[in-house]
Amino acid sequence: MEKDLLPFKQVPFEELYFDPNNPRLAPQSPPGYDDPDGLFSDEVQKSLMEKIPQVYNTEDLRAAIESQGWVPIDAIVVWQHPKRKNHWVVLEGNTRTWVLRNIREELERDKSKLSKLPGAKKGTQRAAHEKELRDRVDRLQAIVNDTKHVMVAPVNASTIRELLHRLPRLLGVRHIQPARQWSPYAKNTYISGLYETEFVSKFPSKELALDPTVVATIAATVSQKNLETRRNIQAAHAFTHFKMTFDDRMPKGKGEGFTDEDQYFFDQIVRHSYAAEQFAFGKDDLRLSSEMEEVLFKWAFAKPRAGEGKNNILDKAEDIRLWHNMKMYDDKKLTAFAKRLNVEDPDNAPRIREIEAEFKYHEQKMSGADIFSRLLTEMSELKAEALKEQASHFRPILEEVLKRANTLLKMIHAVEPKRHDS
Repeated sequence: MEKDLLPFKQVPFEELYFDPNNPRLAPQSPPGYDDPDGLFSDEVQKSLMEKIPQVYNTEDLRAAIESQGWVPIDAIVVWQHPKRKNHWVVLEGNTRTWVLRNIREELERDKSKLSKLPGAKKGTQRAAHEKELRDRVDRLQAIVNDTKHVMVAPVNASTIRELLHRLPRLLGVRHIQPARQWSPYAKNTYISGLYETEFVSKFPSKELALDPTVVATIAATVSQKNLETRRNIQAAHAFTHFKMTFDDRMPKGKGEGFTDEDQYFFDQIVRHSYAAEQFAFGKDDLRLSSEMEEVLFKWAFAKPRAGEGKNNILDKAEDIRLWHNMKMYDDKKLTAFAKRLNVEDPDNAPRIREIEAEFKYHEQKMSGADIFSRLLTEMSELKAEALKEQASHFRPILEEVLKRANTLLKMIHAVEPKRHDS
């Protein structure tokens, strides 16, 4: 089998272009690879330059490169467009490419500032400022000089068809299974795109649907189980349809509107049987029914979400998991907390925070052993994707849990009988 990557080579930095088809960067209607004008246009490249800092952590890398210089540890993965020689699409290495472009922009601005500074006497504050700016210009210029050519790893694909054949394996190895995982939104969008392409190729005259053989093909391509792949596809398609349907009904104002993270609501629904059952989202469905979309919109999106206001029935996607766990508790303790969120009567549903307060109070009346058992069960059900998606929310909670656990252990050690050698 041919290798996916060709031998590394040096290419001029100015020949590198961001990829608007990248799952984490793609606009609503990505241009694809067969439209070089759309792929390499100044407008598209400028928009990606603005979006990348919103998606990737550019600040830390920017500071490291400026202070330490350019260290080409890992080659940038690229593809040369067959219709545009010397145009290399960056498939892997967007953060590094962004930083090097940003440094070039900063260098030009600093040079302009420096040229406009009048001469200053030594020892003055103005002279110190001028020296600081000159030193910065020298540092940035050295980085630009060192990166006039950069090391790249070209994908072994002379046609778009070959690229699309190799790309899933390359990106799957780097982002779907290992430590450098994409967010659920990027992962689901990418996998659903692969599925749609494969389905249309296999069934050109059929309406898009979930086909087990196509799901299995995509699962093998990205090296994961069929069930997980089906869920990825369902969540992505359901969110896309939902967003198109309700975009014009979202609350207006700063910080409102749909975000990529909102797909996580659908990701949680397909992963929790009680929520899927309540929303009538079957294993072969690609979207919620119109009635159930309306319920979800009323519960999670109808009221403003920005600022401190927590006005919706569901504040965040993780509340879907909480709802599911309430149902599991109800089945065990013969309570009825989960039923208070009734999709048949969505307008009279209480906020889940109100139900949660009563739910937690009831749990507190459990024995200590039951509480710890419940806590361990809850923690074991958390997925890595959920932790990554809401790390800022979980981190202080887990730190407090660890602190309290250590305190309880110390109390146990202090009161338990000491053992004596016989």
